Amino acid sequence: MNSGGKVACFGEAYNSGIYGAEFLGGLWTPSNWTTYGALGGTVSNNANCTTQAAGLLVCGAIGELDGAFYADVYNGSSWAGWVKVGGTGIGIPVCGALGTGKVVCIAMGVNNRLTSVVGP
Repeated sequence: MNSGGKVACFGEAYNSGIYGAEFLGGLWTPSNWTTYGALGGTVSNNANCTTQAAGLLVCGAIGELDGAFYADVYNGSSWAGWVKVGGTGIGIPVCGALGTGKVVCIAMGVNNRLTSVVGP
């Protein structure tokens, strides 16, 4: 989360949902982690996430039903909800912070060409 030693981890569930938990800092013990919570939506692979700015996290994933790229933003207390960005991708997208308050995400297209988007 890029603030106060916080870290977020994500995984894909057997039902194609993405779940995440936040490490709150301090000792590396179970009591310093939040409970895994669902981000909602149905995706075909794991999400890839990066910090947008201190306390803001952006995740990108490929939708299971339409193969489009989706993004979701976490503000430190709640998720905005998946927003369809568009395009058609396969596999796990890669997202990275640009250091300008923006994020770039790259996904492999069905034509074996990389596609990128900058936001939000």
